[in-house]
Amino acid sequence: MSRESGIPFLVALHPCERLAALVLANAPLRVRFVYRQRNHRLPALFRSPLLKYLLLQKKSVEDLLWLLVFILPAYFANSSPVIFGGGTPMDFGKRAWDRRRCLGDGKTWRGFVAGTAIGTLVGIAEAGLLGSNEYIAYGFLLSFGALAGDAFGSFLKRRLGMDRGSPMFIMDQLPFLFFALFLASSAYLPSPEGIVLLALLTYALHVSTNFVANRLGLKRVPW
Repeated sequence: MSRESGIPFLVALHPCERLAALVLANAPLRVRFVYRQRNHRLPALFRSPLLKYLLLQKKSVEDLLWLLVFILPAYFANSSPVIFGGGTPMDFGKRAWDRRRCLGDGKTWRGFVAGTAIGTLVGIAEAGLLGSNEYIAYGFLLSFGALAGDAFGSFLKRRLGMDRGSPMFIMDQLPFLFFALFLASSAYLPSPEGIVLLALLTYALHVSTNFVANRLGLKRVPW
């Protein structure tokens, strides 16, 4: 059975099961054997038939690491405005046809430029470490796309009548990823399986890091 056939099962899993599946599926054969021999002693969450199915799939650690290295500039770019943002709003305080702000005070030119620069620097660092100048292009395209996607999400929320800081499932977590991948697709686009894995990983990281940032006083809201 192909690796792609495992995707519907991966999407259906509880987040904890997804994490366990990714870890155990890449574990040495002996570890997976011990897991299968002793899984009756584990909590019900980890005895799922779907999880055991995933353990039989040959997922590559190298592929997963490559995806993380590839998307890292977008992650850095998207999180940088939390620290380096502020200043002039990108919409200059203007209102759209519905008399609501185009974007709001949360999206600023300083944050956009700083995020793009930092993400590009991450790409330059990867190029130096991995010996390929392609990562510089990846870094810029992913960073610019991530911040454009984040601004687009804010634009849609304003059009829906949602104030700055109002939570919206998916729209708060994934537009930056999809815009980043779209802009970088001229240079490289992961497989459908890779995109699904990135979406799951991005959602989990976005929720957890925003919660921490809120606790540290870096963000007004935990989403």
